[in-house]
Amino acid sequence: MKIIIGFILLVQFYFCPLKLVSQVNRSNIVITYITSWGKRGEGKLQFNEPNGISVSPEGNIYIADTGNQRIQKLTIQGEFIKEVGGYGWGQEEFDQPVSLDATNGLDVYVADYNNHRIERYDKDLNYLASFFTSDDVPGDLQLGYPLDVNISNQGEIFCLDGDNIRILKLNIQGEPQLSFADFDAGVGRLYKPGKMCIVASKSLYVSDLEKKVIMGFDIYGNYMCKIGAGILQAPYGIANLDSDYLMVTDYHQKVVFIFNLSGQLITQIDRNKYTSQTFNAPVDVCSHQNKIFVLDKTACKIDIFHINFNKGQSEE
Repeated sequence: MKIIIGFILLVQFYFCPLKLVSQVNRSNIVITYITSWGKRGEGKLQFNEPNGISVSPEGNIYIADTGNQRIQKLTIQGEFIKEVGGYGWGQEEFDQPVSLDATNGLDVYVADYNNHRIERYDKDLNYLASFFTSDDVPGDLQLGYPLDVNISNQGEIFCLDGDNIRILKLNIQGEPQLSFADFDAGVGRLYKPGKMCIVASKSLYVSDLEKKVIMGFDIYGNYMCKIGAGILQAPYGIANLDSDYLMVTDYHQKVVFIFNLSGQLITQIDRNKYTSQTFNAPVDVCSHQNKIFVLDKTACKIDIFHINFNKGQSEE
């Protein structure tokens, strides 16, 4: 009997059951709209269907300006610093840079989709290296079309492969080590992945547009949980917030949902609540200190919000 009870508890923990929160006092979370940056164009602080945003620990913001085939670097106040890119397949060139990760504070890793590679730059956008797989690499470790890239605190590179529908893990030298979440992964299989994020170098969360959930894995590729079932419709951009929460953009519902890591829905950001307009297509999100930055692909701008958690109140 103890074994059966223990197994049931393990299953309940392992699959992160989603609890719709009626007991969380949302009045303890205060979200305020601050401003917006950007517009459609090719100049500084202008975008053409941007698809990725990331912020460094020191507060610099990096944008995957996908339609303009470049990366832009901004200050936390929204001032232009530098750009790199242009269409092509050489160094400092891109063919659909769809996402990026600047969270380690030293490097900026870019998912260069149609060039089948991950590009590494330093924080000042100086080119450092390219990572791709050669023909002699086994098929289950090949990198096809990278949708997203995340770096762990140990320097491991996680690539979300939109061609092979799986996650590829590379070591610090860029050598492929492991693939997971592909067709034979059972309940942990991805169907239509969007983006991903690493939390505390222990867990990896991936948005799945077909399953309409966030899929959780440990960094060894073991499936842990799903989040957002029955709530999410088109989950795409995803980022960690304050170590304890996940922010998820949903571009069908045109909102940003905030969950805790147990799967509870905590609150949501609806732009229409703060301004006269809704989000058009919120595709990515990131945060720095108490600010949240939401990237809108078709509006070609970044919306900035202030969030305050009253941590003196517990979530039940």
